[in-house]
Amino acid sequence: MNERAHLSHGGVDLIACIIDGALVIDYWGASLSSSDNFDAVRNRSISNSAFDSLQFPGVMREQSRGWLGAPTLSGHRHGNHSSTRFSVTSFSATKSSLTATLTDVQAELEITAKYEIDSFGVLAINATLRNSGSSDYVLDGFTHWLPLADRATHTLDFAGRWSNERNPQRREIATGRWTRESREGRSGHNFTIIECALTESTNFAHGEVWALALAWSGNSHHSVERNWDRTQSLGAGEILIPGEVILKSGETYVAPSALAGYSNTGLDGLTHSFHQRLRAR
Repeated sequence: MNERAHLSHGGVDLIACIIDGALVIDYWGASLSSSDNFDAVRNRSISNSAFDSLQFPGVMREQSRGWLGAPTLSGHRHGNHSSTRFSVTSFSATKSSLTATLTDVQAELEITAKYEIDSFGVLAINATLRNSGSSDYVLDGFTHWLPLADRATHTLDFAGRWSNERNPQRREIATGRWTRESREGRSGHNFTIIECALTESTNFAHGEVWALALAWSGNSHHSVERNWDRTQSLGAGEILIPGEVILKSGETYVAPSALAGYSNTGLDGLTHSFHQRLRAR
């Protein structure tokens, strides 16, 4: 099984690999001239009171793999199997797409994840969760996450009310998790539509922007998280009402798609990429 994929399309690259069974996204951003440019991600220092070696929890962000931030999957089976450990059981890639199957034999769960970059540089993320066990699985939440470069120091989202929508809110990224929630059951006037991360000098025409949006008009959350070790990421997912999704044996949950964009020409460049994608539909 190939254990590394380098996606490149529309001026955006994504590099993923398998480390100790976990699917790890090493890099997401501007096209690289050489794949060696991303190796610094694995060269973080190890501080006192931390793990003895670098941890690679992968896209599932599991405590069983040393992750101490927000997880990707949250759920349980009659109070058990709330902690998972998924391993990649299939892995295939083209120049612009990656599909992987992740399986937890003990929790009796299977996830199919797909990442695809279009010709405009917009990354689409899709995931399906299947209950392969004989008992019900209660799903509390599933969040798409993408890593952020250290140089992203600010976050931008939007707030508002009727006739005064899309007011920008920009602030420094601090340790912890900042989340914008929408619980109206629709994309209302206070709906952020997207979560952006920027460098300090980024404006409309200049600078880098990383952004993640959930392609979903129901209840949703968009987050930016920075951990104590300064690793940081963007997340987006559906907000599930308690008991809303209970998977019986063999049933699946298809998570709402997430769309991610990167621009090194400011917010205008990010907008242009998304507009091109929509106009091409």
